[in-house]
Amino acid sequence: MSADLSEAFGCEVVLISAADDAALAETARRLARFLEQAPAAELSDVAYTCARNFSGEGSAVLALVTSSVAELRNRLVSASTRIAAGAERVRDRSGTYYYRSHLVGAGTDGKLAFVFPGAASFYPDMLRDLAVRFVDCRSAFDELEAALKGNGPFVPSSFVFPPAPYYRHDADVFTAGGYAEAMVSTYSANTALYRLFQALGVRPDGATGFSGGDLNALAAAGVLGKFERAKRLKFLREMYKLVNTAVNHAGLPTCVMVSVVSPNPERTNEILAAFSPDKVTVAFRQSPRQMTLALAPDVVDVVQHALGEIGVRSMRLPVNRPFNTPWCSSNLSAFRKFAGNWVDDKPHLPVYSCGTCSLIPDKARKVRDVAAEQWVQPVRFDETIRLMHADGYRVFLEVGPRGVATSAIDEILKGQAHAALASDSVHRASLLQLQHTFAALAALGAAVAPVALFEHRRCRMLDLDAPLTLDMRTEAELRLSRAFPHLSLVADDPSFGGTLATAAASTPGTRNKVAARAAAVAARQ
Repeated sequence: MSADLSEAFGCEVVLISAADDAALAETARRLARFLEQAPAAELSDVAYTCARNFSGEGSAVLALVTSSVAELRNRLVSASTRIAAGAERVRDRSGTYYYRSHLVGAGTDGKLAFVFPGAASFYPDMLRDLAVRFVDCRSAFDELEAALKGNGPFVPSSFVFPPAPYYRHDADVFTAGGYAEAMVSTYSANTALYRLFQALGVRPDGATGFSGGDLNALAAAGVLGKFERAKRLKFLREMYKLVNTAVNHAGLPTCVMVSVVSPNPERTNEILAAFSPDKVTVAFRQSPRQMTLALAPDVVDVVQHALGEIGVRSMRLPVNRPFNTPWCSSNLSAFRKFAGNWVDDKPHLPVYSCGTCSLIPDKARKVRDVAAEQWVQPVRFDETIRLMHADGYRVFLEVGPRGVATSAIDEILKGQAHAALASDSVHRASLLQLQHTFAALAALGAAVAPVALFEHRRCRMLDLDAPLTLDMRTEAELRLSRAFPHLSLVADDPSFGGTLATAAASTPGTRNKVAARAAAVAARQ
């Protein structure tokens, strides 16, 4: 990606760090004073300068997502005042993030988890603006296109990024007929965001995934071995073939999937227990109040009526194949073969299975069993998140499209110390959502590499101690000024032709004359 993207971002992430909170407040005030004296500064240059100066993990951090220099200055003044006054946190919808106590990172016992969503998180046009701006993101979709090129009517680029007027909110393409397409597309979107966060310096301490996202978690843990491009393309082809065959050619039973939100989970479970397991089974337990059921077509109306009698809200989903239930057991041999062909190493990152609600084993043979059986086991997402929290995970980053798991995590861990962050949202531009999530991660204590946000962008380093020289000083000139600290810029004196000249030195003598000659030579170059 070689194009200049400086004008394409709109908002910027501005990160400020200092050794402690008092120093952070003073650093924020200093930047606000600079912006007051240099209102013509480019926001991208300010953000880039702050990124270059960012000291990283373990520091006190203030992160802001902003669209203008004037807005940034006002919010810096407000945030610095609150930090100096001892605020435990500064958090607002406009995009200000500060936490006096970090949840992860140096000086804490907290861990960062990556949560990979499944095929139901697919929506048209997902991550389009990220794929345009970041090669790490786009490469995952390029690989999907290359892997399935010539694969009948399925063209991944048209499926994921359909032409107008078919937009992101027209998300009901996730049907049984498009299950394989949605599965590989969501896997690629998860991969795209995983690669992007890797480039941005964000590393997980552990991972989990469900209903397809578990494959991303296994890949992140390294159990697929040396996963070079040719192998990745083959993996995508075989995944698509596995799911497509299961849906269309392997006699997988049809069903009706129903999402249920219950104010009384215990009473709901009692009603469901009255039906035989071959008529009603749980596919997903997303949170304490929400689950997804697989129902035999002949009992759908009866079940929904019985649940409605106790105030349970239910909604039929556009899916008619019972993945993640025992009703898929007839395909278990195919799932075992797939896992056996691909899992060839032990995990190098802790991975939690939502099927067993436990850490996956540290032996490749046992990992193959878990990877195969997850296809026919209910997703116990709520129990798995509680287990991870008990094991010390405090920040849960949903690394995938849509962001539906994030709200479920908040409900599961309500009242407990945690942060659940969505890297994408169907309700907000993907780039803006990424910026807010990245800012929140930095403020919570996660290690980040913000300079990566400015790759292939023509941003320059500013001297925050010299706002009056802003319009004429490039990064090369800043290096010159640091080399010759007693020099100043004279732009108005015609005798100097508007170029760099020397000022009267604080101490006379030969050293000053040498500096003057060197500066004159540098100015002519």
